[in-house]
Amino acid sequence: MATDLTGLTGKIQAIFRATGIKAIDLDSLQDPLSKTYSTTITFGTDDDQADLLWHQRDTLVADANENWDLQSLTGSFGIATSFAKIKAILIDNVSTTEAVLDIGNAGATEWIGLLKAANDIFTLPAGACLLATYPGTGYAVAGGSKNLKVLETASLAAIYDIVVVGLSS
Repeated sequence: MATDLTGLTGKIQAIFRATGIKAIDLDSLQDPLSKTYSTTITFGTDDDQADLLWHQRDTLVADANENWDLQSLTGSFGIATSFAKIKAILIDNVSTTEAVLDIGNAGATEWIGLLKAANDIFTLPAGACLLATYPGTGYAVAGGSKNLKVLETASLAAIYDIVVVGLSS
């Protein structure tokens, strides 16, 4: 294990609850839905394990971008953090304006683990959140596929949170 952390535990969870209602005559029909996704991460380098955690709140001025090199980040304790695989990633556009973030399209060294092909993008309007997990093997990060670009596209300042959990090897 190539990490300075001595432990890491976590639970990644998403809960979706909704009820569709249709009024008919003197009654109403309901269609309740409850879907929960949950996975637990423990310390290590096997399936359902991770040995790296990196997170940041970032602010972009209008039309600016940030290219995150997933193999050259600095973690919470000043630790050099270099991901070989991503087990979970969360990007949350917490902007109080109508700022829009495009995720992806980082050029020659774009990380395409989450997206299907180079130059693909995922658009994240203000208030939107992206959570992707692959707790088994993880999304690969390699020298030629390592940069995650976040671009503000609505000519407004943006604030977003990014959390990455993964493996050092």
